[in-house]
Amino acid sequence: MKETELFCKEGLEYAVAELWEEGKLRSVELAVREGRGAEARAPGGPLVVLDSVRSGAGREPATDFYAKVMGPVLAVLSVEHEYVRTSSAASVRELAETFPRTSETTVLVMSGDTTISEFVNALGSGAGVTVYALPLGTANAWAHSVGLGTPAKALQAFVQGRVHAVPFPLYRARFPSGYSIRFFIVLSAGFHANLLHLCNDERYQRLGVERFREASTEILDRYALAEHVRVRAADGSEQLAGLYAYFALLNTPHLEETYVPSPLSDPLLKQLHVLAFEAELSRDKLNELLMAGYSTIRGSALSAPGLVYRNLGDSFTLSIENGASDRVANELCVDGHLLNLVDLQAPGDVFDGSIEVGVVPASFGLKALVPAHIS
Repeated sequence: MKETELFCKEGLEYAVAELWEEGKLRSVELAVREGRGAEARAPGGPLVVLDSVRSGAGREPATDFYAKVMGPVLAVLSVEHEYVRTSSAASVRELAETFPRTSETTVLVMSGDTTISEFVNALGSGAGVTVYALPLGTANAWAHSVGLGTPAKALQAFVQGRVHAVPFPLYRARFPSGYSIRFFIVLSAGFHANLLHLCNDERYQRLGVERFREASTEILDRYALAEHVRVRAADGSEQLAGLYAYFALLNTPHLEETYVPSPLSDPLLKQLHVLAFEAELSRDKLNELLMAGYSTIRGSALSAPGLVYRNLGDSFTLSIENGASDRVANELCVDGHLLNLVDLQAPGDVFDGSIEVGVVPASFGLKALVPAHIS
């Protein structure tokens, strides 16, 4: 088991012992022994621990991070906190609706990206919340992009006070029906969105991680993968237009720990990068470009025939011009939320594939805790 030292107190050293197999946390323990080391300097103020027990691999007795590590650690440090154990988007929403409170509050989210997204989309403006991710989800794109690493490493940084608050980078996508959603990782159409939708199908729900591989094969073999996309700047000028098999607006460099599709993205800057693969590519070449993200290094440039990658800024209109007849072609994924443009139309109007993308105003007031070396 791999150990991560947390802190020392009164001659005792506290550490997290984790056992990982094939990228999955199999067991976790709090190790306590005599020793000396870093002192605890956990941030002060009100604290809520939001434990989304269905995220990632769930919470088996051997991997219940709160029961085996977080709860005991906070007790040793005499840190008062509210523990909220959730199992649905409704319970996450109910917690978000309790803000603002009398004091600014840190919400430590023991989960993945989708739970964070559910939480921030249920918050009102001026909620007085600072979010800290303890990555226990499936992909943990946000946590990996800001350098939080494993749950133990994230807890270590938190209890040692090696974190600081920054404005949380939020974008808003507004649809023809008036519905809007805040996002901070990805908005996609084409292959990525199709994959997430298909994996949600009952045929694949019974499978483990292999469902992504099998669903990918089905999409490459059977789907048209031809998205008519146009992007216009705020002044109406055309920034991008084409037919794409894969189209994604990305705020974070990572979508998984080892998958870096957008190496030039800085998750704390107000800019979205577009990554698109043209529909005319052969399926073998498309698959090659999709897999290239597993070997891409952050900071590197992307260039290949049929690949579009550049900074689009933070405000523009995205149009998916596929018409209303093909639901698959109108599938979208926004930070794990599965949407369809066909369902997001204004009543009685002609089909409109436009999506207004912009930055959530700073007055919204949400903050994120990130490692101290990230600015």
